[in-house]
Amino acid sequence: MQWLDEIRRGYQNHHHTFLCTGAIGDGFPPPLKAEDTLDSLVPWDECVNQYFPHIYGWTFDPARGFTFHNDETKKWFEKPTEVKRPDAGQNNLLALAQKAMQQQESDDLPIDPEEALRLMRKVLDKKVTSSPNQFKQCWCMVILPDLHVWCEPSSNGNPKSAVIALLLDQMLCEERYRKAGIVFFMSAPVLVALNERLRRSDLPVHHVRIGAPCEDERFQFFHRLCCDPQALMQARLQEMITLKKATVVWNTRVIDAELGEITLRKIALTIEVQELQAKSPELQSALAQLDAAQKYHNQARENAIARKNAEQPVLQERLKRLEQWILEHPKQFVQLNEKVWAKISIGDRILFSVDSL
Repeated sequence: MQWLDEIRRGYQNHHHTFLCTGAIGDGFPPPLKAEDTLDSLVPWDECVNQYFPHIYGWTFDPARGFTFHNDETKKWFEKPTEVKRPDAGQNNLLALAQKAMQQQESDDLPIDPEEALRLMRKVLDKKVTSSPNQFKQCWCMVILPDLHVWCEPSSNGNPKSAVIALLLDQMLCEERYRKAGIVFFMSAPVLVALNERLRRSDLPVHHVRIGAPCEDERFQFFHRLCCDPQALMQARLQEMITLKKATVVWNTRVIDAELGEITLRKIALTIEVQELQAKSPELQSALAQLDAAQKYHNQARENAIARKNAEQPVLQERLKRLEQWILEHPKQFVQLNEKVWAKISIGDRILFSVDSL
C-alpha cells in the first residue's frame, strides 16, 4: 500500500511522528500475518501495529482506553502492590474483599485523554531516563487513532481541547523520545478537524494521505475474489515474501545509518586522540620545566635559610660591638643642626644616629 510505503520512507528520513489523514476508516489487508484469511481486513491502527516491527507499544482512544500490544508493555503501567493475607474470619474476609475492590479500582487506567497523556508522559520519561540513547530503531510505538474526536479545534468550544493539544505537542517535540526510538502514529479524517496547535507548520509531524485504492490494488482485490484458492495462496505467499524483503531492506538501511553515525563518531574520536597525542610532548616539556623551576625554588629557599643562619651570629656580634662602642664614646655624638653642618667639609667622617621622637 502506498501510504505504508510513504511512512516507511519517512521513517528512513528520521521522522518519528506521523499523522495519517483521508480514508482512515477503511479496512486494510493485514500485512504480516500469513495465517489470516485472504479476504480479512483490519482497521488502520491494527494495520500500522502489524506492519512496523517494534518491541513495546500501545493504542489509545477515549472509547477503548489503553490497548497494549504485548504483556511486557502492560507491565510498564502496573503499580507495585503489596497484598497481606489477613487471618481467617468473617470480618477479615470482608476486609479482604473490600481491599481487592479498591485495588482493582486503583489499577484501572484512565480513559480521559488528558489524564491518559499525562500517564504516557510519565511512563515514557521513566523508561527513557533509565535507558537513555540506547535504542535507534522503532523501540516503542504509540498509536492514537481518531485524534479529531478528543483534540478538536478550539472553535468548537471545548476548553480541554487546548490542554490536550498542548500536552500532545510537548510529547511530539520531545527530542529524547526520538533518540530513544519512540514513534507516534495519529489519524484524523482531515487536518482542519484537529486543534490549531497540531496544525502548525513547525511541528515535527510527517503528514501521510490515505487515498482510495489505486488501480493495481483494485485489480489485486478482484484477482483475489476471482482466482482459485491455490493461486490465491501463492499470491499471498508472494506478498508475504515481498513485505519481508522490504522489512529486511528497511532494517538494513537503519542499521547502515547507525553504523555510519558510529563511524563518524569514531573518526572524530580518533582525530581528538591524535590531537591530544600531538600535544603530549609539549605538555611533558612544560611539566618538566615546571618541575625544574620548583626544584630551583626549593634549593634557593634552602640556600637563603642556610645563609641567614650562618650570618645571624656575625650580625649579632657586630650589633653588640656597636652598642659597646656607643656606650664608650658618648661625647663623639652631636646633634645635627645648621651650625654643625656649617663646620663639616668634604672628607670628614660622620657617624649618624636618629633619636626617637
